[in-house]
Amino acid sequence: MRGYFSCVVAALFAAALGAVPVYGGAAPESGGPEKMERANPESTLPLLRGVTLTDEQKTKVGEILQSQRPAAQETLKRILAIQNELGNRILYPGKLEEDQLAPLLEQVLFLRNQLARQNFRTTLEIRNLLTPEQLAQGAEYRERMKTQQGQSKPGTEKKN
Repeated sequence: MRGYFSCVVAALFAAALGAVPVYGGAAPESGGPEKMERANPESTLPLLRGVTLTDEQKTKVGEILQSQRPAAQETLKRILAIQNELGNRILYPGKLEEDQLAPLLEQVLFLRNQLARQNFRTTLEIRNLLTPEQLAQGAEYRERMKTQQGQSKPGTEKKN
C-alpha cells in the first residue's frame, strides 16, 4: 500500500506541475474543456469516431454535452486546485510525510472517480441516441484503428 501511495503522489505531483493533462487530453493551457465545447463531437468523443450522425442526433449530442459541461468543469476545477495545492506542499521546505498529503490525495481520487462516473453517464446517454447500424459503424472504425495502430508499431504481431 505504501508503494502504491507513493506512486499516486508522484503522479499527482506531475499533474500539479502541468505535466499530465487531466480532462480528455486537453491541457488547461490548450484551452481545456472550454475549447472542447467548440469542437466537433464526432472527433472529440471516442464513441462517435467513425460514426455519421444525423443533424437531429448532432443537435441532441450537443444538448447533452452542454447540459453536462458545467458539472464536469466544476469537478475539474476542484481537481486542478487540489493538485496545485499538492504541488505546492511537495515543494515546501522541510520534512514531508505521506499522511500529511493523504487527505488531499483522497479528495483528488474521489473527484476523479466522480468525473469518470459523470463522463460514463454522459457516454451512455449519447450511446442511446445511436442506431444499431451506427454502433456497428463505430465498432468497425475502432477495429480499423486498432489494426492500423498494431501495424505501425514495430515488434507488434497479431496473436491467433
